[in-house]
Amino acid sequence: MALKKINPDLMIALVSFGILTVAAMSGVSDTTIKLAGIQLPTICGFKLLTSLDCPGCGLTRSLVFAIHGHFRESYFMHIWGIPLLLILILQVPYRISKVLRPDWVPFQLPEKIKKWISPAVFLSFLVPWGIKTLAYVVIRYL
Repeated sequence: MALKKINPDLMIALVSFGILTVAAMSGVSDTTIKLAGIQLPTICGFKLLTSLDCPGCGLTRSLVFAIHGHFRESYFMHIWGIPLLLILILQVPYRISKVLRPDWVPFQLPEKIKKWISPAVFLSFLVPWGIKTLAYVVIRYL
């Protein structure tokens, strides 16, 4: 029996909804995440190898803080936690509407702006991480 291919927009809506559901069911502290009372292990290879945070460290905890309404803690855990929550929330209705009306074209950003989105996101991960890592090294070794 052949499997039917799932619509990519429907898949993104389901995955976004799933991430939001798991995040809402999770508990969080500054150092750990608990799901159903079970502490989840650190899975960041960079952190396990170097004991330093990677540019994305804290993003999951930040998302869980944000979904529970702890926006200050979310922001200080990772700058992208609150925007990630908004992106995931908006994906569900947006992708479902794309499934129901495939010919619908949403507002398009001008090309001049589009070309700067990826570098801006990249730098928004890299610059705070670099500052935090540099501060850690200076405090620890000087």
